[in-house]
Amino acid sequence: MTTWCVVQFSSGATEIVPNSWVEGDKVFWPPYPPKDSIRLNAAILNREQPGQGWHTYQPIRLLITRDSHDEAARSLDRYLNKDCDTTDIQSEEESHHALKRKRRPNPVYHSDEEPQNERRFTQAPKVLFPAATQLASQNSQPSPPPRIYQTLQRPNSPMLSYPNVPASFPGDELVFSPMNLLQRPSPEVVSDSSETARLALKDVAMQKLLTAVTELSKEVKDLREEFRQFRQSCRCGQSESVVQPLSEPLELPFHTMEALDHAEETLLNGTNRQAMTARLATIGGTTLEVRVRRMMAHLLSNELASRLNWAGKKNKEPTKQKRPFKELALCRSLFDALTQQMGTATVTQFAFAQGVQKWQRYAPDRAGGTGRQLTQASDDNEV
Repeated sequence: MTTWCVVQFSSGATEIVPNSWVEGDKVFWPPYPPKDSIRLNAAILNREQPGQGWHTYQPIRLLITRDSHDEAARSLDRYLNKDCDTTDIQSEEESHHALKRKRRPNPVYHSDEEPQNERRFTQAPKVLFPAATQLASQNSQPSPPPRIYQTLQRPNSPMLSYPNVPASFPGDELVFSPMNLLQRPSPEVVSDSSETARLALKDVAMQKLLTAVTELSKEVKDLREEFRQFRQSCRCGQSESVVQPLSEPLELPFHTMEALDHAEETLLNGTNRQAMTARLATIGGTTLEVRVRRMMAHLLSNELASRLNWAGKKNKEPTKQKRPFKELALCRSLFDALTQQMGTATVTQFAFAQGVQKWQRYAPDRAGGTGRQLTQASDDNEV
């Protein structure tokens, strides 16, 4: 007794179903959602009986009937993979001798003169979910048979040109006109349009390139102007003009307060102060502190530096008084020389003052402690 059937739906899909689901040219289908393949497979294997709410599909084609589900699955796999007719499957299994090789038509070049019975039914891959229709489709009219399109014979003459010789198709079986596919633009039109598009893209690229070059040139010009203004403001590494030597040569370093006063009178002249600044600018160094230390040692002796202070110190006794160094013209020349060497961004008033104060603080010790001994002796005499 055959209990399993392989049916083919009108859409081309094939499936194994129990024989109780098939009635004539229609088949019942469980009302499960398309994604629930587990329930569908369970319903098929458990041979559930059709009930209220089941879908029906018609017309269908009964391909194979088998006694077991495994035999039906093997037959369906052979039908799909080996592309053989159902009558061939049936006859090969029941016959005891090998059948003759059957003639199969070429799927590419199919002749119009072949008999209609040699045309095979349309093949489709196996799917579990055919296009769903409601139960009300039972009363609907049967759908028209599938249309079979034939391929024209390959022309024997190699002189057939395209598209001068039109092909003949059955007009009733085509849903679109093949002449729409043959209406292609002429080579001249295609060439002109492609050339126009290429020129347009080239113009756009050139415009973007010119815009980028213009913006870059403007930025370079602005940077040059900023650098020129910065160089003029700080006068880094150069003097304003060729400075003449001092009108009265000064002997450096200064050892006495009288020599310092004479230098102050000389530096009141702007030309002499510029000459002193240029002379101090020739003294180099790795850092600001090193430059300040070298310039101060070039200007003042340790004994004279012991009698100076950055802000000055007043006292009733002349020996304890200290002269302010920041008010001297020599201090301004020293600061200008540092700014010419290192720039205004590096040399600040605070950093310059710190360097001068540090050098003056240890001047008595560098002089052998003479300044400190004199101060200590005067304090002892007062006591």
